[in-house]
Amino acid sequence: CAPAIFVAAGATPATAATLAAVSQIGLIAGGTMMSINAQKQAMAYQQQQAALQRRQYKMQADAATLEATEKELERKRKYNSQLSTNRALLAQMNITPDSASSRAFFKANKETMRRDVERIKMAGVEKRLAAMYGVQQADVMSSAAKSKYRSGVISTVGRSLLAAKPIAQEGGFYS
Repeated sequence: CAPAIFVAAGATPATAATLAAVSQIGLIAGGTMMSINAQKQAMAYQQQQAALQRRQYKMQADAATLEATEKELERKRKYNSQLSTNRALLAQMNITPDSASSRAFFKANKETMRRDVERIKMAGVEKRLAAMYGVQQADVMSSAAKSKYRSGVISTVGRSLLAAKPIAQEGGFYS
C-alpha cells in the first residue's frame, strides 16, 4: 500500500510511511509463506511418488523370489517324474538299478537337475537384485525431494529478506 492511502485514512505522514513499509513487508512475508507451502506440497507429492515406486519395486523383488522358487520346485518335480519313468523303463528291460550304467545314467540326470536348479536360483537372485536397485533409486528420489525442498526454502527466504531489506531501511526499521 502507498503511504497516501494511510494519510487519507487520517495517519500522519511519518506513520503512513511506517504503515506502508509494514504492509509491503507483510505482503513479502505472505508471498514467502505461500511459496514455501507450495514447495512443501511439491516435496510431499514427490515423496509419495517415490514411496509408490519403492513399493512397486519391492513387489517385483518378492515376485522374482516366488517365481524362482516355483521354477525350482517344478524342475524338481519334473526330475522326480522322469526318475520314476526311467526306473520303470529299466525294469521292463530287465536292467537292474545297481548296474554301473544305470548308476551313471541316474547320477548324470541328478547332476543336470542340480545345475538347472542353481541356474534358476541365480536368475531369481539377479531379478531380485535388479528390483532392489529400483528400491534404492526410489529412496534416493525421496531424499532428493527433501533436499530440494530445504534448499528451495532457504532460497525463497533469502530472496524475500533481500526484497524486504530496502523497504525496512526506508521505513526506518533497519539501518
